[in-house]
Amino acid sequence: MFLRVLSLAFLFLLSSINLDAVVIVIHGSFATTRSWWTPKGAFFKEIERQANCFGEVVVPFGWSGYPTAEHIGVAGMALAKLILSYRLIIKKLWSGLI
Repeated sequence: MFLRVLSLAFLFLLSSINLDAVVIVIHGSFATTRSWWTPKGAFFKEIERQANCFGEVVVPFGWSGYPTAEHIGVAGMALAKLILSYRLIIKKLWSGLI
């Protein structure tokens, strides 16, 4: 649940500002083996098609999918690391808010 809220908040912030953005597709619990959230999946492809219209990039984020505090914590740290890897976008985001 925490990852879902975090990812939605991040996507909302990036989508509400007119700049090139990164859209991160994150699967939920027990969906690791499903393909919808991967570049081969229909959902991912549709999100990517629409994002391309706005100059946005779509990336998948996979995690264990086990809804335990330990696994969610590890996934949260990995997601934070991924988000921070897009420093240029985050700098633009903060510059736009100040």
